Amino acid sequence: VMATARTLTAVSPYLRDAIAGSARVPINVIANPLTPDVMRQRPSQRIVDPLRPRLAMVLNGWSPFKNPQPALMAFSLLRRRLPDAELSVFGYDYGPGATAQRWAEARGVAAGVTFVGSLPHSQLMQALGRADVLVHPSLEETFGMAVAEAMALGVPVIGGSHSGAVPWVIGGGGLLADVTSPQAICNTMLELLLEPAVYARCREAAVERSWSLCSVEAVVNQYEQIYRD
Repeated sequence: VMATARTLTAVSPYLRDAIAGSARVPINVIANPLTPDVMRQRPSQRIVDPLRPRLAMVLNGWSPFKNPQPALMAFSLLRRRLPDAELSVFGYDYGPGATAQRWAEARGVAAGVTFVGSLPHSQLMQALGRADVLVHPSLEETFGMAVAEAMALGVPVIGGSHSGAVPWVIGGGGLLADVTSPQAICNTMLELLLEPAVYARCREAAVERSWSLCSVEAVVNQYEQIYRD
């Protein structure tokens, strides 16, 4: 199909470049759209309490690509500086008594972490909107819906500097780190949480970026133009 298709789209430059060798035509980049209920949810204006920041992590599956271990270790390091920091973890394998909690407890890094697990999408978005920061340690994404959803909710993101499409999706809506290093993630958490000017800039850019990239209007207009062409 790739070799014969006359029109192709990919959801990120990272995916476009990965599959370009199989295509005979240029590949248009159009981001994934956010659902209307996410776009209708009012972006958070929560003031970060530097003594009790709330972080979130949304991952599905305990796998090497999701890379949750360095993020959990980084949060444990963060609590040495901010002992009342809280982390809520969402997704399957991340519920009460599941793989993530067992791993964290065995290594003494479960303090301050609430292992929520899977939620219906609407409830997940409400919970995510109450966070100060989304930590996304995945090693590779062809897009990263959780990243875009958090940004639309006014929640800056910490993502991997070499994690596929993640840097492109984030733009200025967060900070990048070496997500294989717990200390690097922790340092980035501290920079975002303890420097109000940095946080305010990232939050504003996050909302703007998500709307320009992922709103239904922006995505549909691009597809309609391709159909016209």
